[in-house]
Amino acid sequence: MTKINEKKQLVNLPVPIERINGNEAGLLNVVKKTITVSKEDFNKPQEWMEQLTRSIESAFTCKSECIAATPPIIRYANPDDLNSNVLISAIIIDVSEVMKKEGLCN
Repeated sequence: MTKINEKKQLVNLPVPIERINGNEAGLLNVVKKTITVSKEDFNKPQEWMEQLTRSIESAFTCKSECIAATPPIIRYANPDDLNSNVLISAIIIDVSEVMKKEGLCN
């Protein structure tokens, strides 16, 4: 008998962060942005960092002061081929609710 593994789809929508008695206590809005650059262009970070920054800013245009982002996560498109394109990702989180509670964001 063959087993079929289902892939869970990555969703860029609000993700529940905690459940109390079956109810969601809050939502965390998380977005992953990825750009692909060639091996040659990877050696020019001033170019791809600008592209990645614009992609991050577009994720939460009206809340740019209330987001948190990971540093660039860098990996090869094909890990077996070190001359393949490079994938550069960032994970962006809307932290406006936390910032509001701390009085740091409107």
